[in-house]
Amino acid sequence: VEMMPKSTVGDEESIFHVKKGKLTTKKRKKSTRDAKKTAMWSVRDNQALGMRMKNQRVETLVAGVSCGKGTKHDPIQIPLRAVPNSTDCFHCPIGIDVCSCMEIEEVLSQALHKVYATTTFRRQHAYGRHPLNSKSVLPVFVTRILRLLGVQKGRDVFWDLGCGIGSVVIQAALQGIDAVGIDIQSENIEIAEETWKKVRSMWKACHPNQAVGTIQFIKGCMFKELRAIEAGTLSCAPQNLYPTKIWMSNQLFTPHMNLQLADLMTSLDSVKSVASMHDIYPHERPGITQKRNPEPYKKFTSMKDYLTQKNALEWSATEERLFYVYSAALN
Repeated sequence: VEMMPKSTVGDEESIFHVKKGKLTTKKRKKSTRDAKKTAMWSVRDNQALGMRMKNQRVETLVAGVSCGKGTKHDPIQIPLRAVPNSTDCFHCPIGIDVCSCMEIEEVLSQALHKVYATTTFRRQHAYGRHPLNSKSVLPVFVTRILRLLGVQKGRDVFWDLGCGIGSVVIQAALQGIDAVGIDIQSENIEIAEETWKKVRSMWKACHPNQAVGTIQFIKGCMFKELRAIEAGTLSCAPQNLYPTKIWMSNQLFTPHMNLQLADLMTSLDSVKSVASMHDIYPHERPGITQKRNPEPYKKFTSMKDYLTQKNALEWSATEERLFYVYSAALN
């Protein structure tokens, strides 16, 4: 016998089904208790939805004003200003009316153009090859990094690990900060040194009374250099240029390289703050990670996630990506 269709009459349900070759009928009256239970769950669902809406952080982004909690799901960000400041910068937050971001970008661009015009090194690389110097972050982003790291003139030494053609440390020096750039490619260091000569000359011509920082470019392995500083043995950098604040654009570093750098940042006593494009100290679940390796979390008591602004990265005008800042407790 084929299954017969279900029919409903009033408050009764007639269910026809086959049982041992016989056609049987079951009648079931809808229970008042079932109806009450359904209504009760409906009320609970609405209450839960209301609580979620109440607890949800509804935030209106204000142009040029920092917002966010500094977590992975709510990173600190600064929406671009609606109107630029007095020096035509859309990136610096409200309250910073004068900056040198645009001027530094123009000077760097002119200097690099002159350097590449007189060298055999190519700025563009063939398809399929890894470029010796990956594209850099732009001056508006470097200004923000220096601000977040709390770099102070005369007190801190700023290092760029894997500095490429040196634009980041050059900008730091133009702002009066002593800086060191290290890269394993001799071509990059050669371009960086030539660029710095031209930039320094152009900058001093425009700002004769403004002091600039010193720069040392090191051609070599960053791990070898940092371990020499850690051990107190002979290193390329003099003791007065040991790192206190470090930047690394490490999104292209291998996992093993990032692990080594994480250990070195923890063990180097001189290092007080680190900023990186790749998270070297996972801190979303601190209870778990601290048990595995507690030392970084003892040293760097502040670990925050940030979001880049648009037009802050040389390789993309629209990309917004996370970067990370780790800061030690003030002594």
